[in-house]
Amino acid sequence: MELTEIKSELDLLYQEYKDKKNNLSGIKTQSVVELIINMISAKDADYHDVAVELARFSADVTKLFFENITKSKIIPFEVISDILQELANTDNDSKLSQYYVSKYVFAIIAIMGHYKEDALKSSLLPQMVVFIAHFAINSNKNKDKFRILITNTSGNIFKLDYSGVKRDGLITIWNATKTAIPNIEEISYKLIIINWKNKYISNNNRKETNTVSEDTKADIHVEKPVTTRTDITAPTENTENTITENFCDSVMKNMSENKNDIINVVTELVSPISRTINSIQGEINKIRETEIENINLRAKVDVLERQLSEQKDILQNTNLSLMSAETENDTLRQKVIALESQNSELESKLNDAYTINNRNSALEVEKVRSELKKSFEYLYEDWLEYESSEVNEENYQSLQAIIKKTFRSLERNGIKFKEG
Repeated sequence: MELTEIKSELDLLYQEYKDKKNNLSGIKTQSVVELIINMISAKDADYHDVAVELARFSADVTKLFFENITKSKIIPFEVISDILQELANTDNDSKLSQYYVSKYVFAIIAIMGHYKEDALKSSLLPQMVVFIAHFAINSNKNKDKFRILITNTSGNIFKLDYSGVKRDGLITIWNATKTAIPNIEEISYKLIIINWKNKYISNNNRKETNTVSEDTKADIHVEKPVTTRTDITAPTENTENTITENFCDSVMKNMSENKNDIINVVTELVSPISRTINSIQGEINKIRETEIENINLRAKVDVLERQLSEQKDILQNTNLSLMSAETENDTLRQKVIALESQNSELESKLNDAYTINNRNSALEVEKVRSELKKSFEYLYEDWLEYESSEVNEENYQSLQAIIKKTFRSLERNGIKFKEG
């Protein structure tokens, strides 16, 4: 990819990063890392471009970046060190930087894990440790980060060469160490820390090595060997000058005559070597491109494995929730069956009650009918006497008495036609 294309894609991802309040998904974060790694080998790009991108994104990007470029050990340590130095030069505003100290913690852990031998000779990493320790003293949050740095390197940061660090920086590291790990005597790599303390803190008068004073130099004399030759007659001064002049003339004459031949021979020798070097360089470039692609692929695999693990966790939690829901459903189903059984029993009892009630009602009606029949039986016989007769003065009072007796009988049996 061209540098301009890489920067354009990174600008789009950074805008999304800011829109989401300094947050990106795992896939988008990996995309940022891949683009920055591709920037290392892009034409016209330099380490400052890489540092600028690392500076404006979060520590998660820096962590994945250094993990990926150190894991394969293809990129030279000097390149990685230069990128870290550029990051330190660029990312120098703690208010603007994201997770300021964490970036350097993650970088050193990755470098110490994969480039330990080169790291032990680095003059930059000790300065980075001093930098982190300074923040650890003034902040509990950064104290925890310094503890992570010590723990994740198994104390190997104390094997770095601190001979170029001023005493104030060494004391800062020691104070931060005591604060971050108060129980140094109980950890497995305590001897590394104690040896570091004895070398750089307890021994105030550190010896400077490989230094010779001017006075000492003055006392050193180198005697030239003296050769004596008794079997050869020493030439005179004139003889030596003549031999020298003749020799020089001969050499110059031969060089002049054979100059073209020499040039041709050298050209014939150099041309295949040059072509071979170019071919080898081309193969090296292909290998580097392949390794960068492999780094990106490994990073993608790591992301996919993490996502797969997350999905497995989600699926496991979902299965647990489903099992819990199924158990609850079984319980509710049993309750429904029990309630349906109770309801069936109640319906049966209610039907029996209706049957009994209907039977009692029929008996009551029959009883009322029988009592009414008895009450009206005599009145009916009196009524039959006047049924075919016309109403006149003789039977009026008798008919009136029959009607009155009829209504009184109805009232006695509970049938009332007026209140009161």
